[in-house]
Amino acid sequence: MTAMPRFVPDIQANDGTSSALNGFDVASVRGDYTAPPYLLKNTLQRGEILVMFGDSGVMKSFVAIDISMHVGLGLDWNGFTCRRAGVLYVCGEGGAGVRKRFRAWMIANEVLENDDQPDVYVTTEPADLIGDPGQLGETIRFAADALGRSIDLVVIDTLSANFGEGDESRTDDVHRVLRNLQTVTGGAAVLLVHHVGHGDKTRERGAYAMRAAADRRWLVERPDPGELIAVKFLKAKDEALASGVVMRWQTVPLGWFDGDGDELTSVALELSDGEMPRPTAVITGKAQKAVMIALRSSGGMTKSALVQALAAEKIAKRSVYSAVEGLLREGHIEEVFTKLVVSVK
Repeated sequence: MTAMPRFVPDIQANDGTSSALNGFDVASVRGDYTAPPYLLKNTLQRGEILVMFGDSGVMKSFVAIDISMHVGLGLDWNGFTCRRAGVLYVCGEGGAGVRKRFRAWMIANEVLENDDQPDVYVTTEPADLIGDPGQLGETIRFAADALGRSIDLVVIDTLSANFGEGDESRTDDVHRVLRNLQTVTGGAAVLLVHHVGHGDKTRERGAYAMRAAADRRWLVERPDPGELIAVKFLKAKDEALASGVVMRWQTVPLGWFDGDGDELTSVALELSDGEMPRPTAVITGKAQKAVMIALRSSGGMTKSALVQALAAEKIAKRSVYSAVEGLLREGHIEEVFTKLVVSVK
């Protein structure tokens, strides 16, 4: 193909109040590329926002602590290569119990007093991501000085405890929080520990903007009762989606004692060799039931046809897509070419 001559268009200069947006000539992609530094290879890198969510009691905070301590020591996490980095853990609702959790991790992983210590700094005061994001920025700088290492991972546990005077269900408030985080964290990765929706336990609580803007989304689940915890990777914006992990919790004696002389305990996690027992998935909600009825009666439909068919029942497109995603995840339906069909079990 004959190369076309390049030219510069004749564009009138502005009045000096505007500047051009940063960009690149597509031809430059033929050159070298420097990949952003990772924290967990193929799983989390600097500059990304990871939303890790789950129901109450599934031990998602323990997963966040486990990740933080592995990054703080540069230890591979559940088979993922780890690059050592400084971590700021903002525990807005942990109180005194968070000390027990970190001590349990140190004991379970045999990190002794004279050993190399994790580069993790913990604050138990909540941040105000809406009203005073600069406070988090100052805390990051303080933590970096205290550890003698730059902070490349900021953990917010939980988002609601550190959100500030805003509403998680308001799109503009969510966008404001995310912009503030990107501004003050200096390119660090951000791990947001979040709750599930009140009705749909397979998605984050609050505005859809959180789900759309996240670079990565992880769902934490735990059968009740049970000692296994599943971390399911649901989204990776710019690369292939890695497999999730299954972990096991264990009770750890802390060597601390209460006023009656009884030893205190906490919990730490470890990688499990077993598979997560799959709970019986129940089809719930008007939208999911309507999707199943439509697919059974038709023998299979595309998503767009399904949306049109259910519009007559006053089920919104967004609700249909959410129902389809949940049914796919639980194995009730599957996608064959472009059609959704009911799974044969």
